Amino acid sequence: MNCSDVEKEIELYVLGGADPAKSRQIEQHLSGCTSCRQLQHECENILRELKVYGQAQSNHQALRDGIRSAARPSLRKANMRRRFHSVASVAAGFVLVAAIWCLWPGKNFDHQSPAPDRSYTMTAPNKTIWQKATTVASSAAESDDIVIHDGTIFLLLEKDVGQVVSAAKAETGETMWQSELVSCGYLAADDERVYCVAPADQAKLHLAALDRKNGHRVWTYEAQQATSVLYGTSKPTVMSGRRVCWAHEGNMYAIDARSGTVIWHRTLPEERNLSQAAVIGREVYVAGRNGIYCLDGENGMHLWHLPNHSEAWLPTKPLTAVGRNRLFVVTADRNGKSHVRCVDTSTQRSLWRKSVPKVSHLCADSAHVYLRCQQVLTLDQENGEPLWTIESTGCSPITACDDTICFIDSTRQGSLVGARCYNGEVVWKVPGLHSCNAFIRAGERGYLKTNDNVVLAFAFD
Repeated sequence: MNCSDVEKEIELYVLGGADPAKSRQIEQHLSGCTSCRQLQHECENILRELKVYGQAQSNHQALRDGIRSAARPSLRKANMRRRFHSVASVAAGFVLVAAIWCLWPGKNFDHQSPAPDRSYTMTAPNKTIWQKATTVASSAAESDDIVIHDGTIFLLLEKDVGQVVSAAKAETGETMWQSELVSCGYLAADDERVYCVAPADQAKLHLAALDRKNGHRVWTYEAQQATSVLYGTSKPTVMSGRRVCWAHEGNMYAIDARSGTVIWHRTLPEERNLSQAAVIGREVYVAGRNGIYCLDGENGMHLWHLPNHSEAWLPTKPLTAVGRNRLFVVTADRNGKSHVRCVDTSTQRSLWRKSVPKVSHLCADSAHVYLRCQQVLTLDQENGEPLWTIESTGCSPITACDDTICFIDSTRQGSLVGARCYNGEVVWKVPGLHSCNAFIRAGERGYLKTNDNVVLAFAFD
């Protein structure tokens, strides 16, 4: 299933009306596609607003008026974006579909549940279906990862020449190809290409694109700045319109995914270690030691900047995550703590700030912000107030899938944990696992790279 297929099915999926097989295919695509996940978040946000009006109104006329009121900003926003963002019209059309769904007789408006319930999300991974040895671990969390996209898993393998990108069938682990390009990781993928960072001469790094069918190099963009492999670059972010955005040594690049030519380039003065770019609609957001920056995704024009000074030592990168139309930024402090900041991107206002224990990873869905400290800490997106905490040592990122979050608890023998996102109730555990990598859920399969550098594929069926 590709982006076009998901755009056609996303309305039924968010409303809970897609059949289970198609839902699993959509889940698999969403796990590796930033632009389609953003479309999902927009539709879920619209549905949530309509549910609020549906709960509050007691007659159909008042409900219709409320739906018009709730839908108007979303429609206006989608219409403004339409010429820049082709899938925005899907969100606009979803307003009508969701409104009809809300008005259908007998619907129960359960405002407590932010997303349609899918029972298989509570199922524990019950068996390992394959495993594959990979490469030596990197100390850069962004680079040492795996990516699952449209039924294919991309990872790094150790060969005589160094680390290379490899593709395997996500269902069976069967190797499809291994590239000749030596890479230090930072993997991303879309429907046609796999992107990675490649080392070059004189302490430079390049961004490369591989053909996802055979691993052949399609293009290489040669950055001019010398850098550190560990700190000077970030994972590329796939954007709509066949573009990829890359933060590298204080510079932001938008690159044509087909040819490797630069669409725009923006240097951010006095910045070096930038976060991975986050995309909301037409805008690109990135955080550095001295602020949060919003750029026009079409031309790179600097739209606005919020000061956000960090006292951390130089190589420390800010973390970013997106939930609804909000940007969450974590910066480190010298006292061993972290600061979390919530920015409303539509009004350019900082909504709240919180001082929390040192954060190693950040994740957000449409209602919560999840922080990986030496425990799992969950904040309310509305006000930043703590909702619940799970005592859990470890360094693995938190990943969210529907109403479940997953992470590794390194206590004693170690375990992979699944917990309900809205109250922190642990619903399943898989013992005997240690990892500082993210557990990735794709439909009824899950994937994890362990600390002994083996990728495990789990089945939830």
